[in-house]
Amino acid sequence: MAEEEKRNTEKQEKASELARQERTKMEKENAVIKDCEKQIEMLAKKDRNSLSPEELMKLGSDMKTAKDLADKIKAEREIGKEAQVGTEKTVISGMVHKTVELWMIHTEKMDGWLKTTLMGAMTEINKLLREDGITENRTPWVAKATGYDRKAGMESEWRISKIREDVTEIEVFKRVNACLVGFFTDRNDYQKAWIGRGDTIPLVAPSAPSDHIKDRKELELNLKEENKKVKFGDRLPRKFGSYRPLGFVFEVENKEEVLKVINSGIK
Repeated sequence: MAEEEKRNTEKQEKASELARQERTKMEKENAVIKDCEKQIEMLAKKDRNSLSPEELMKLGSDMKTAKDLADKIKAEREIGKEAQVGTEKTVISGMVHKTVELWMIHTEKMDGWLKTTLMGAMTEINKLLREDGITENRTPWVAKATGYDRKAGMESEWRISKIREDVTEIEVFKRVNACLVGFFTDRNDYQKAWIGRGDTIPLVAPSAPSDHIKDRKELELNLKEENKKVKFGDRLPRKFGSYRPLGFVFEVENKEEVLKVINSGIK
């Protein structure tokens, strides 16, 4: 854990330094653009009637040179230069942007149909996120989805990148989850979504009321209601194999919660 925190700190420092360098560059470019505009304005005010043909040609050339330089700088900014730092940080126009990970549970099998649907969802959601960026005059968020066929169920991982550092994970979740609900609910393929917060720890309970285990959401609600001191993971609990139909697997946030369950059990 300490090593991981150290690596994350190093990445953040590198991203911050790149952002500082980019801001310095932008300040210098702003000064060049301002000088070009002043030069064009000054040249435009010259009395052309008093100039010789050679001087008129030089005047036009000087104005074109100044305009071309200012336009080149502005055009390069329109393209938007980016610098990637690891997989989590991106520096865009002198600002550090982060990546937020979301997970979603599907009801359908992760077969060819769902994979195709997942790609369609990614296209549609990115369209909505681009519209948000245009409306709010900021860099649009970008969503990338990957599907997984797990024992815990069919899941998709959504990595949302190019998010400003001052935007909270909750804000990202609310917006992207609304997109997921809108797309997948109509297809009867949405169970739950949550913010990825690192690796949770799975535990096995030897038994549970059979009527509860049939519904994973109901089982989760019962677990959290009866064990309010335990910090459970976000993934829905599931049945533990076919040979122990009353057992189930659930997840807790960290090792401290594991010890809590071992010492006190669950209800």
